[in-house]
Amino acid sequence: MKNKNLFIYSILFIGIGSIFIIKKTKTELNLDVNKTLLSSDVVEDSISYTDFLIDVKNKKTEFLKSDDAKKYLFDIYNEKISKYWIGTKWDFNGTTRNPNEGTIACGYFVTNVLADLGFKIQRIKLAQDVSSKMINELCVNVKRFGDFNKLKEYIEKQPNHSVFIIGLDFHTGYVLKANEKIYFLHSNYIDNEGVIKEEIDNSKALRSSKSFMIGNLSENNELISNWMK
Repeated sequence: MKNKNLFIYSILFIGIGSIFIIKKTKTELNLDVNKTLLSSDVVEDSISYTDFLIDVKNKKTEFLKSDDAKKYLFDIYNEKISKYWIGTKWDFNGTTRNPNEGTIACGYFVTNVLADLGFKIQRIKLAQDVSSKMINELCVNVKRFGDFNKLKEYIEKQPNHSVFIIGLDFHTGYVLKANEKIYFLHSNYIDNEGVIKEEIDNSKALRSSKSFMIGNLSENNELISNWMK
């Protein structure tokens, strides 16, 4: 009788252990799947800058509507360019074409990125000239302001998912309108910080300027049409 009970307990113990092992195995499998998904995300976001530009070159020619190309251009600036370039240090003479290698001046940051993305521009000349020259040549709906709050009010009324180029007293960069958020993407000269993306209300470089000239890059239909080709 004693041996019979021992046998039953052994069977129960083995059964419970098997259930636990199966449950644990399923959990481990789920964790492995999650790890794989996370790894895929990391790989996708960590492709080289060169491969990223090749991808842009291929994709931009696939759009049939300029509105789709404009949205794609905004996504590039809002989500990708900042990821590659943030942290690249500023220098007055910086001209690097490679993110986080060397230094980049504010004007060269604007024109180098445009040239990298496939826009046919006079990269060096525009980078070295006053920002008003670059804005008038590349943008539409060009406006001037002498007050930050008026500038902000103007941007808030502009189309969402717009990419602007802005010129300050002695500085230049991109302004991105992302729904309710407005960002300043630029190579920040303050403390030689370099490329950053910040909300315009928090930008010392932007808030300290006495004059503003801004133009809409992504609404320049002729520029976008040529870029798509």
